[in-house]
Amino acid sequence: MIEISFCIPTYNKGKGGYLEAALDSILCQLDADIKDKVEICISDDASTDNTKEIIENYQKKYPNIKSFYFEKNTGAGRNYCHSISLASGRYIWFMGGDDIVEKDGIRYILSEIKKDEDIFFYLADPFLCFNNMTQKRKVVRKTLKKEIILDSCKDIILNAALDVGQISFIIFRKRDWDLVENYERFYSFSAPHFYHIWTVFKRGGRFKYLPKEVCSYRCENSFFAKDDAYKRFYILTAETRQIAEAVFGKNSWEVKEIDKTILREHIFTAIVFFGKLTRPHPVIFSIKAACLMIKLYGANPFLYLYSYKIIPALLCPAFILKFIKAVYRKIKK
Repeated sequence: MIEISFCIPTYNKGKGGYLEAALDSILCQLDADIKDKVEICISDDASTDNTKEIIENYQKKYPNIKSFYFEKNTGAGRNYCHSISLASGRYIWFMGGDDIVEKDGIRYILSEIKKDEDIFFYLADPFLCFNNMTQKRKVVRKTLKKEIILDSCKDIILNAALDVGQISFIIFRKRDWDLVENYERFYSFSAPHFYHIWTVFKRGGRFKYLPKEVCSYRCENSFFAKDDAYKRFYILTAETRQIAEAVFGKNSWEVKEIDKTILREHIFTAIVFFGKLTRPHPVIFSIKAACLMIKLYGANPFLYLYSYKIIPALLCPAFILKFIKAVYRKIKK
């Protein structure tokens, strides 16, 4: 019986050896006693590089790899969901096509899902890395500090509302995912899996935090940051709000808490790293981001409470931020 399906949505990850590194990190852990418990499901969104050739070469050696290829690019959201539709395992390990599973990570998760059959969702930790997988650093979480099970949707929203959408270190039970309906309307969104996951939590799905690094996450290799920084910012703010309202209701406590979390913990990073450091027109990005924040959060007092870090991020020249980042990297080496 398949216990874990690694679901990997991919697009042009053949370059740089990213996809090969991801697959190798999984396959090298499949010892004889667990190899029949794991499968890999890859959905490719019409890549223009050698992604298909790489997948087919691996399939010749490893029969536990499934694949699907879209003829035309359909967008990240549909591709995300389609990778999961290929799975036959009890649990989905939602994996990025450019990240890697840490040593003994699979065996560790297999042992965890045996402990409690009633857990819907597992959130583990990643190592955050540069694209060359150097300078690994641990995630410092503000609320989750030790292994814990959360049974109420309120506690999950308070402690991990946005963390549950981070691919490569989330594992969830497929049967619960399959019971969620009316999700197709979010195919055009870039993170539609939030709708499934939040819906199951609303219905009583249980959550477990595992304070162990199970993967290495290339935090600089964001497709959206490279493609369009404002789009990435829009996903974090506007799209997240729309999905939250669809699940919990407009003006609900949960939506307000999710907005608060975005403003408190994510806006500064999104402005600096998605906008000011990755695009050639940071001034335009700052203006568009400021207008969107006023539109979404103008009536939210937390926008003004956290303005002490939002405004400097918007106004600080990009060359200063780049200098600070370069110094930080040099110190960390």
